[in-house]
Amino acid sequence: MNDLELLTRLRPQVDDPDPVALARHRFALLTRANGGPAPRRSRLPRLAIGGGALVAGAAALTLVVGLLPGGPAPLASATVLLNNAANAADSGTPGHGEWTYTSEVTHLTGQPEVRTETWMKVDGSEGLVRTDRDGKHEERRVLGPTALAQQLGDKGGSPLAVPSYANLLTLPTDPVQLKDVIYREVRAELAILSPNGRKLYTDDQWAYQKITELVMGPTPPAVRASLYRVAAMIPGVEVVDNATDASGRSGIGVAHTENSDGDKAMLIFDRNTYQVLGTKLDSISRGMSQSEALLASTVVAGEGQTP
Repeated sequence: MNDLELLTRLRPQVDDPDPVALARHRFALLTRANGGPAPRRSRLPRLAIGGGALVAGAAALTLVVGLLPGGPAPLASATVLLNNAANAADSGTPGHGEWTYTSEVTHLTGQPEVRTETWMKVDGSEGLVRTDRDGKHEERRVLGPTALAQQLGDKGGSPLAVPSYANLLTLPTDPVQLKDVIYREVRAELAILSPNGRKLYTDDQWAYQKITELVMGPTPPAVRASLYRVAAMIPGVEVVDNATDASGRSGIGVAHTENSDGDKAMLIFDRNTYQVLGTKLDSISRGMSQSEALLASTVVAGEGQTP
């Protein structure tokens, strides 16, 4: 899911946008569409990495520490954890087909659980969304990011602004180059929100959020790996033990501050495979939390098909 899909859901012919969309989508475009001041976000962050020698050295150190006697190995640093996740993503194989598929569960404090399945054409032209919320099932067609961008008159948007699967394939997989691309986009988006954007978010906070959104959707394996490595370069990331996603799966988290209020956003990984399980946002300012579980994210042959 992405900002442009959120705008699609806010169109007059679409009924109440669900909490998944409202919680997950970039509010730069939302603010632009509404013509109002920057709202407080209810969204999650991202991370970055260093060079190959650092990755190899850190991974080797982790293996050595894990073999020492005297009890369980200490928690790895956030940088090591993210680089392990990058290595796991690098070993993945891209799917084949014309559609992407995502299945997720979202839970917001005091609200019923929401289950969502999304099929989106690889070229970003159209999609299908099925939701199950409080016992109510809904299915609706949506415009994809590419189609909506064209409708809004933006035919040359960057891959990050119009994140169809095909566009994401054009992103650089070198983490240093990708970091430059991400931070250019971050600065452009925060400039749109000025002055509120600069008061609420730093470049690092916004970049972490952008990366989190991308890895929680269908992203080419090599690009996903590079996103984790970029995330490992962002100052202030920290490890959180015993994190739990919206489906109750336990893992280990990597957290970063969400905004100037000190809210915390976290990516949750499987301890053994380093696959992303989901996200969690703890809002100190609002006394509430939101968690997501990513159940599936891949490329499939056709609309309605599942892995």
